[in-house]
Amino acid sequence: MIFCSTVVACRNPHLAAERARKREDLLTATEALLAKTRDQVTAGRIRGAGKIGVRAGKIINRYKVAKHFILDITDDQLAWRRDQTAVDAPLTYTDDQPRGRGNPIAPARRSARADAEAATHTTPTGTPFAASEASWTTSPPSPAAPSRSAPSPSTNSATPPPPSAAPSTSSGQSR
Repeated sequence: MIFCSTVVACRNPHLAAERARKREDLLTATEALLAKTRDQVTAGRIRGAGKIGVRAGKIINRYKVAKHFILDITDDQLAWRRDQTAVDAPLTYTDDQPRGRGNPIAPARRSARADAEAATHTTPTGTPFAASEASWTTSPPSPAAPSRSAPSPSTNSATPPPPSAAPSTSSGQSR
């Protein structure tokens, strides 16, 4: 039994022709919608580069063809042209030009701020890190250990009476 270690993708010319036709149809439909918006801008119904840009962006993203157009927007004008380089680019790769295979799971990179904190052992406000405070390397104190903030026994605070001295709150039944 022989196994092939390389996957070969065959190019289907009929499928390529159908994709090219669909792409051209989508580009033509987008240009028709852009022409309507250009007419509205020319008539003065849409003013300002921001509003024109939002409208044009919605149009070119409607059919997902934004990469095929280069827009020129001013406060009172909308113009566009096809990016013929992007339009003529193949939809799929061929065996002569295979796609690059990058690392899909890149290792995490530390931020510049994290590097600075690690180098100086201080927070951005200048407060030094304490080894005993919220360290990932130390375990939390056990529940049996006394807390540092607990009041001392000599303090006369209002503490509830022990459970044995508490009056019974049962429904009128005596023991």
